This record gives sequence, structure tokens and C-alpha cells, in this order.
Amino acid sequence: VEYNAGTTITINGTVTASGTVDIDADGVTTIAAGGDIVADGAVTFGASKAGTLTTAGDVRTSDGDITFANAVTLGGDVSLDTGGAAAGDILLSSTVDMVGHDLALDAGPAGDVTLAGALSNGDVLTVVAGADADVLFKTLSEQQQTLDDGLETAETFLPQLVTAWRTVGALGRTRA
Repeated sequence: VEYNAGTTITINGTVTASGTVDIDADGVTTIAAGGDIVADGAVTFGASKAGTLTTAGDVRTSDGDITFANAVTLGGDVSLDTGGAAAGDILLSSTVDMVGHDLALDAGPAGDVTLAGALSNGDVLTVVAGADADVLFKTLSEQQQTLDDGLETAETFLPQLVTAWRTVGALGRTRA
């Protein structure tokens, strides 16, 4: 499924695809709470256009990657889940403004999670990744952020202490 617009895109209802989903606009893409995306393949936002995304909809794939290339603003609590046995990666390449909402990132037992831009104004960030997965984040600000490895423990990070790139592995241990 491909949505490509020179202006804006609005998604109000569930999008279900047996393959990949690519959404790209020059303007703002808005996804309502009822606009959840469920795909067997990868889901990509903003691969070739500069438009931003405001979303309250969840995204779930069956081991496919979830990629957000441009700035994201949460319009509600959002869950990104790569599901399945192997699981895909979750990549947020730009800034994420949580606007007081929760963000859950689940890359399953083998997927990696990368937050390449600043994450701000959030309530709770929950990251679930397997024992061998990497969780990379650049800057977290506002409120406490939680890392959950999906197995035995969860770590809460005070974002004011996280100002440089970090790689967090199994059980929330920080490593070089």
C-alpha cells in the first residue's frame, strides 16, 4: 500500500496490508486514534518527502521494520510493535514530540530500536527489546523514560542524565 501526496494525508480508519506500507507527503500526515496500521511487511513514513507526522494510531508489523524518517508529534498514546518471532527494527530518524503522551516501542526478541533525534515532552517511553538487541537513543527530555528488555527487568532513566548517544543492551545495562 502506498500513500503519496504533494500536500497532506489524513488517515482516520485502520489500514491493513499483506505487504509493505509507505506513507509520504510534502505536508503534514495526520493519523487519528482509529487509524492503526497493521502490515505483514515494513511500514515507512517520509522516505522521500519532508512532511511531518502527527499520529495517535498504533503501528504493528509481522517482523517488518517500522521507520519514521521525519519529525513526529504524538496526538495520543502510541504503540509501535514489530511483532512476530524474529521482529524487525524500529527507527525514528528525527525528533519525536510526545506532547504528554506515552510511547511504547516493541522490537520483539531480535529487533533494534533507534531514536536518532531528540525525544521530548513525554510521559512514559517504554522500550521492549530482546536480550541481544540494541537500543540507541540520542536525547531524552522531560519526565522519566523506561527501558524494558521484555525478559526480567525494566530500567527508568532520568532524561536529564541522558544527553549523548548511548547503547543500552540486555537488562538495561549501558555499554560502549
